[in-house]
Amino acid sequence: MKLFGSSNSILSRTFGAIIAILGSLGVMSPHIDLGSSSASSSNNVNVIEASENLVDEMPVEWISALPTGEKEIAVTFNAGDLKCSGYRVDLEETEREIKVTLFEGAVPGAPEHCQLIGQTAKLLVSTDDPIGFRKIS
Repeated sequence: MKLFGSSNSILSRTFGAIIAILGSLGVMSPHIDLGSSSASSSNNVNVIEASENLVDEMPVEWISALPTGEKEIAVTFNAGDLKCSGYRVDLEETEREIKVTLFEGAVPGAPEHCQLIGQTAKLLVSTDDPIGFRKIS
């Protein structure tokens, strides 16, 4: 059943985020349909690759941003249908802080109609300098 006509519809992405939140709270079980070999699953969190050339991208909230190595951060967030929505992370580094901004946008060439699914996803991003004692925000 197709509910929304545009892959870059803000309403479609909002419902995807709501479904992901409800699923993480145990209210409903989200349907996970990756449809891509660029993702792998670990503990119900899909590790995905950053997308390029996103259409109508906008900053979105993330769940956590944790160091996984000397120069690597894992950013966890609620994602929608990966056939339609893509994600990327920008890092702004100072001596005391690493500011994480997650962006969501439509994938170029996405289908006209997208499924309203929710899933927890993770992007791994590299810092320019070792994380050390810097605050990640």
